[in-house]
Amino acid sequence: MKKIILLIIFLFSTVVNADIKKVGVILPLSGASASYGMQALDGIKAHPKFKKYNFIFEDSAFDSKKAITAYNKLSKINKIDFLISFGGATCDVLNRKAQQDKIIHLAIGCNTALFKTIDSYNFRIDVNEEIAAKETVKYLKENKNISKIALISIKNSWAETILGFLKKELIKQDIQIVSQVIFTEEDADIKSQLSKLKSKSPDLIFFLSLPNLTPLILRQLNEHKIQVPLMSNISIVNPVVKELSGGLLSGVEYLSVKESEESKSLHAEYFTVNKDFGLFSHWGYDSVLLADLSLTSNNPRESLINNEIIGTFNKYKFNNFGELVLEYEILTIS
Repeated sequence: MKKIILLIIFLFSTVVNADIKKVGVILPLSGASASYGMQALDGIKAHPKFKKYNFIFEDSAFDSKKAITAYNKLSKINKIDFLISFGGATCDVLNRKAQQDKIIHLAIGCNTALFKTIDSYNFRIDVNEEIAAKETVKYLKENKNISKIALISIKNSWAETILGFLKKELIKQDIQIVSQVIFTEEDADIKSQLSKLKSKSPDLIFFLSLPNLTPLILRQLNEHKIQVPLMSNISIVNPVVKELSGGLLSGVEYLSVKESEESKSLHAEYFTVNKDFGLFSHWGYDSVLLADLSLTSNNPRESLINNEIIGTFNKYKFNNFGELVLEYEILTIS
């Protein structure tokens, strides 16, 4: 009799588990960008609905090939119902896969991919760098009267895409690029190049780096006494980077999404309990909010398009291309 009862319990639990939706999550949990992935992970786990679903985590190490390997496992072996990923270095390839397989994909931290597919299954949770470049250069021209700019950047596809958008807008606004310094993950010693950059007397330096290398770049600028305004993109808003930089991030400007007061009031408890969480944690938290809305709907894709959802990051109102319409502003790191 006892064996029969145990068998019934086992069969019941198997049926129940089979009904639980599976959410695949591909994050950079190792490597130079791991701090981004870990913050997103904190946000995901902080959401009350986290335990409602079977979350399966995979590490991309911010590498597109590893991301595809992770996706193939999640889609073919784990048979996921929903996908969340983080990172501009991986979302473009994941977008194509998710669209092909018709798996709804929340591409958080995906700032560089172009969302041009109608009836998209991919939804961007980040700034759009094409729009960000226009807003940034407009600000530099109209508010800062910048005529000469220097660029410092990590060498990878993420930075190249952002700088591609930026350079296009700089040309339109007749702002001259007087120097460009490129470094790699293996060699971020740019001292000799900084001497040449300094001699060009730029009005401003726009830089892009990975979290673990940003403090080194800032220290080298400080050692060379290059005292011109610094600007970066939204990736600079990283508590880990700020802590490691020892005050050198103070005064750096970046383009951000205008804060929503509704977000703060509606999610007051989240901001109180997780007050030390950074922006990328907000994206993780909101991804669970949006996943739950989609997975509990009779029209999973349309539920994301036809509703305005207020998350911790901002208001979410997606168009048919999976793109967000956002308001931007320039902020300064204190």
